[in-house]
Amino acid sequence: MGKKTIAIIWGLFICIIVNGKDKTKEHTFTHPWSGKRIAYIGDSVSDPEVKKGDNMKHYWDFLQEWLDTEPLVYATNGHTLQNGLSSIDKLYEEHGQEVDVIVVFLGTNDYNASLPLGSLYTEQESETERSFGNQSYKQYAVRRTLSLSDKTVFGRINLVMQKLKTLYPAKQIVFLTPLHRGFAEFGSFNIQLDESYQNSRGLYIDDVVNAIIEAGRAWSVPVIDLFAISGLSPTLPEYKSFFFDAEHDCLHPNESGHERIARTLLYQTLVIPVF
Repeated sequence: MGKKTIAIIWGLFICIIVNGKDKTKEHTFTHPWSGKRIAYIGDSVSDPEVKKGDNMKHYWDFLQEWLDTEPLVYATNGHTLQNGLSSIDKLYEEHGQEVDVIVVFLGTNDYNASLPLGSLYTEQESETERSFGNQSYKQYAVRRTLSLSDKTVFGRINLVMQKLKTLYPAKQIVFLTPLHRGFAEFGSFNIQLDESYQNSRGLYIDDVVNAIIEAGRAWSVPVIDLFAISGLSPTLPEYKSFFFDAEHDCLHPNESGHERIARTLLYQTLVIPVF
């Protein structure tokens, strides 16, 4: 794929039989994210300061090169979903509505911090009035509301969704699920086990992934499930070459890993419009 490619263009030459004659028509297709200004809210995987080598490209660098996008990166090493709220505020303060797409790539650090999962909704019974035909009557009914607790995974996801949907109702919002987690050792006080182990709450990383997918449905926000479709499996020896360090850091993708993420996003976003 050439540098500074503005659009993905396929020359589709379709032979159409019209009145017994062949007519060849040329069609071109432009990627819906081509040339767009894209904000990235994330953690160390998206952080431009976290890289292996001075010239390492991140997934958003590849998308910039291939689609001529303008990345606005608000990502910091160690950030959780809770930190994402302040990143969104900063994005809005600095750019207002001058953004086309907001991509959120968070959640793995909430898992690592053993945050309780919580629930998507809270339920409460209350008195309500209904009518049927010409009759009106009161009854008690159970009503659900989205949990907005900053002390749970679901609550934090909902808070991020709520802020984005409130500030950017006319913009496209997309969530990415966390990647699979391999072993990482960042010193004697920061050793992170691979995903085959539960965290101290008895959760697996899958639980956070599934929470993001479920919340996306509730908020009508597209979710690209990188956990399922990126192909990156850091617990297998054969995939360690896509990460920083086979022995000490199978959490952070290297440039090869980022390119694989970018190619996955390149095609997944073909079906996600920009409004």
